[in-house]
Amino acid sequence: MKLKVFAATTLLISPLLFAGQVDNSAMVKKYHAQLEDVKSLLNETIVTTVLSVHIADAYRQFGGVLPEVTAHSKHIQRLKEDAEHLFGNALTETPFPNCRELVYDADKIWGLRLDLAKTNKTPGKEISSAEDKFVKAQSACVNEIKTPPPAKKDESKTAIIDITS
Repeated sequence: MKLKVFAATTLLISPLLFAGQVDNSAMVKKYHAQLEDVKSLLNETIVTTVLSVHIADAYRQFGGVLPEVTAHSKHIQRLKEDAEHLFGNALTETPFPNCRELVYDADKIWGLRLDLAKTNKTPGKEISSAEDKFVKAQSACVNEIKTPPPAKKDESKTAIIDITS
């Protein structure tokens, strides 16, 4: 008897459960098209961020602008351009939002490290916070890489904002 009640209840509420489900195949397709480029960008961003520490330390030690500092700044700028080309701007929907942010987090770390090297200050709360944010975004990016978006997504709680008025 309980099984019959469960089955009947499931049949009655199932339209409500799937009412907000919409096709997400475009995002799945985008995920597969971008996956290898995202993996490369992730690896390059991690290596670049680690190098930021060493290049900023060299800048501090030698007390002046080194060719490596300029080259590193240009490299980070290129990574940001690559990310924008791959993902679009911040308003563009992507299956890899944390991967997109990771590059900007790396740029922030580089800027903070360079400022610390120029002023010969010790790292403080701001750099620690930026590095924590980078590590969290890196972990979330890896999860985005490992987990493709679902074929259907729930938009029952999505709000539409009218910007025309």
